[in-house]
Amino acid sequence: LGVAQWQGLGWDSGKLAFLYGSGVKFLWRKQGERVIRWAFGKPWVWRGGFLSGRSTIYVCEGETDAISLIDAGAEEDGSALVVALPSASTFSEEWADLFKGKDFILALDGDTAGRDTTARVSALLLPKVRRLKQLNWEGLKIAS
Repeated sequence: LGVAQWQGLGWDSGKLAFLYGSGVKFLWRKQGERVIRWAFGKPWVWRGGFLSGRSTIYVCEGETDAISLIDAGAEEDGSALVVALPSASTFSEEWADLFKGKDFILALDGDTAGRDTTARVSALLLPKVRRLKQLNWEGLKIAS
């Protein structure tokens, strides 16, 4: 993978660092529990600084989901960008303008928080984006 794909990611003292345009958020494990803390700054769109020149935007609920989508090849053609919300409940109405005229794919979790955020964010984005798609987790389930 190219270096540009991993701008926004770092490592400090055993902690994974997500570098936002507005601050730094750390993720680590302590006694087996996942710990998430902002070192400084405030929530924004992770990798939001790379939106220019991209026509398709995938939005995940968290940074680790975004990393998985990048690893799966979502950005290989150079026209797409994978970004992440800092949490399911964090999407500011002002952020919708960042995505004007772009194809937008919501890939949020299939749980209640993810479904609620998908509905709320969709309503904010629909008048702004060129196209809006949502990942349908129900359609991805494997029949038993």
